[in-house]
Amino acid sequence: MAYTDSVFGGGNYSTTPQKTGRKYLGKDTYIVVIDFGALPNTSEKTKSTGITGMEQLVDLWGIFKSGSGANTQFGPIPIVSKDALGNQVGTSVKNNGATLSVITGTDRTSMTAVFFIEYTMS
Repeated sequence: MAYTDSVFGGGNYSTTPQKTGRKYLGKDTYIVVIDFGALPNTSEKTKSTGITGMEQLVDLWGIFKSGSGANTQFGPIPIVSKDALGNQVGTSVKNNGATLSVITGTDRTSMTAVFFIEYTMS
C-alpha cells in the first residue's frame, strides 16, 4: 500500500522501508509506514515493522481514524493528556526497529491507526 507523499519530493510512503533523500547527522534516513489496524484496549499491542539494522530513530508519529461517515474523526498520535493520564496513547520502537509498540490507557479499539517511522541504518 502506498500513501501519497507531499514531503519527500512527490514520491510515496510505503509499507516497505524507503530512502527519504534527507540526512540526519550525516546519515541517510529511511521511512516506513505501518498500517497498525485497531488500537489496543488498555494494553500494549505490537506489530512488526519490516525494519532491520536501525541505528537511530529520527521521528515516530501516527494518525488515528475513528467513526465513519459524517462522524469520522482524525487526529495525531501520540495522544498526550496532562489531566487524564489514562486517556493517553504512547508509542515506541523496540528490538532495533523491528517492532512498533502502542500502549493505551483506555479502550481505543474503535480507532485505527497508521504510523510513520523515520530512522537511520547502521
